[in-house]
This record gives sequence, structure tokens and C-alpha cells, in this order.
Amino acid sequence: MNSILLMQAFLSLGNALTGFFFPFLLKDKFTLSFEEILFTLGGIYGLVSVFIFFIHKNIPVSIQQKLASGILFLVLTLLLLLFENTSLPIFLLIISNYVLQISLLSPSFHWINIQQICQSTRGTFLGNIQVLQMGSLIIGPLFSGFLIDHGFQNSILILSILLYSIAFIFAIRIPIPIQKNPQLPSLKKSYTFFSTHILQKSFFHMSLIEGVQTASLILIYPLLLKIVLQQYTLMGEMFFLMATIEIISAKTVGFLTDKYSSEKMIHWGALARFLDIAPRGLLVLFPSTILATLLAISAGILGPLFGISFYSQIYKHAEKSKESYTFLITREWIVGFVRCIFFILTALSFHFIGIYALTVALFLAGTISFFLKRME
Repeated sequence: MNSILLMQAFLSLGNALTGFFFPFLLKDKFTLSFEEILFTLGGIYGLVSVFIFFIHKNIPVSIQQKLASGILFLVLTLLLLLFENTSLPIFLLIISNYVLQISLLSPSFHWINIQQICQSTRGTFLGNIQVLQMGSLIIGPLFSGFLIDHGFQNSILILSILLYSIAFIFAIRIPIPIQKNPQLPSLKKSYTFFSTHILQKSFFHMSLIEGVQTASLILIYPLLLKIVLQQYTLMGEMFFLMATIEIISAKTVGFLTDKYSSEKMIHWGALARFLDIAPRGLLVLFPSTILATLLAISAGILGPLFGISFYSQIYKHAEKSKESYTFLITREWIVGFVRCIFFILTALSFHFIGIYALTVALFLAGTISFFLKRME
């Protein structure tokens, strides 16, 4: 358990330093447009999502090793960013490594978390994880933004590589017996599982929503913030404010989720997610630091109400499934494919109508939350 928490702590610290700024570091290094970043990320996401089952099925290693491999791909991504080479092959390799680390790390990370959870305290556990991540965001983006504005990008990359390397050491020390490592079924059986457990139930809606909303939060909104605020330091201040508030709200929502059940909380969470994401597009019409600050405060209050109840539902369904790892892999396929479509459509819209495309994308990402009301 200590290895899991320490791994997550150092992973969160590394993500806090470079996670939100990665697309911009990539853009500045290769002198690319925002459309090119969106197109490329979307294309690679689509390609990897198609083969994600085969990637997990045909790599004969343990769950810890898959988790650790994801972290190694992340380290390699940042190492390549440090090189002076700005050729197209290096650019595609960086993007591919970035998407591969998510595809390997995410299902493995969630599966390991599920093994540690007591069902009666699932919400509290997820609340504590959120607090851990937000604690990193209090310092990380503010520190990184200041250094990047002053030309010290490489220092941030080197520090993140160090933190990810420490996370890797703890990842390979996670004490999971070999016999408990999950196995994926044959392609035929997985298709049957996919069609009966994913497509015909609300799991598909949940994965669709997650794909669109995470895409908007990891790239679309940071892109809009950069256009409006210009300075990375100001962006860091917004993340600092959001994280400070979210530390308190995450603990509260975690407790309430255990008390009232995630089924009840998710309906409020759907409304909270809409109120959190959809108004962010107003920055296009009213670009100001004051509005960005109000949106950061709103995100800190509303974010956990959706996030904790949502992932509590995901974990609950995975726990009920006899093949929880297959559930997580097939869910990851939907999430990756949806991100692909969302990035490409946003890139096309951005090319033709400019910054207003970001308003449309954020409004749609927020509105789609209401599909959760159909959940079984």
C-alpha cells in the first residue's frame, strides 16, 4: 500500500510540473500551430485506441510491469523533448510515446486502485486520491509557469523526469502476487464482453462522456487559457487557486459519496460538470483574468462533485464484473477513440472559425454530462 501511494505521489508531482504545459512545450519546440497539435494528437489517439487490446494482450508482463512501462514511456517522451532534434520522426515519436503511456498506465493504474478499495469507503478513497493530486497542483504549475516564462523549460523537464523515475521505482515494488495478475480473454470472448457489458449498457455513455470531457480539460481549455492569459505564470496561478479549493471540496464530496451512494451523487455531479465546463468558453467572449479566476474557483468547488461520484461508479461496475481488467481495457478503447474524434473535429473547427471553436467544444463537453441521467 505504501508503494502505491508513493508511486501516485511522485507521479502526481511530475504531472503537476509538465502535464498542463506539455502541449505548449511541444508546440514551441517544433513551431507548430494549435491545429497541427490537435490533429496529430487525435490521429495517434485513434491509432493506439484501435490496437489497445492487442497491446495489453500481447505484452506478456505483469500488471506492475505494464504500469511501470507506461511511466517509462512518459520519461522517454520528456527525454526526447530535451533533444535539439526537431525532425518530423522525432515529433511523431514524442506524440506516440505520450499516448502509449496513457494507454498502458491508465487501465493498470485503475485496476490496482480497485484492488485496494473497501466498497464502503470507495468515495473516501477517491477523495483522498484527489487531494493527493491537488496537493501537487498547488505548487507545480505555478513553479513551472514562472520558469517557462523565463526560458527554463529544460529545467522543468529534467525535474519531471527525476520525479517520474522515482515513481517508476515504486511502481515495480507494488506487492501484487503473480497469481492475482489479471489476464485478458481471447479476442472473440472480449468482443462478446464488449457487446454485452459495454455497448448495451450505460457504461458506453460513461466512457463517451469521459473521453470528451478529459479531452476538453487536458488540452482544449489550457489552450484557451494560454490564448487569453498569454503568460504561463498566470495559467499556473489559475491551477493553484483551483487546487487549493479542491483539496477541501474533494474530502467533503468523498465523505458524502460514501454516505449517500454514488448513484445519488452522480445526478448532482452531472449538473456540476455542466456548470464547471460549459461556462469556460465565455473566456472567448470576455477575455479577462477576473473571469479566469472565477472559473478556477468554480472548478475547485464543482470538479470533485462529478469526478469522485463518476469514478466511484466506474470502480463499482469494474468490481462487479468478473473480468474487471477486460472492462477497463474496453472502456479505455472507447475513451481513446472519442478523444481522437473530438480533437480532430475541434482542430477542423478551429481552422475555419478560429477561437470560437473552443467555445463550442467546451459547451458540448459540458452539456454531454446530462447523458449520465440515463445510467442504470
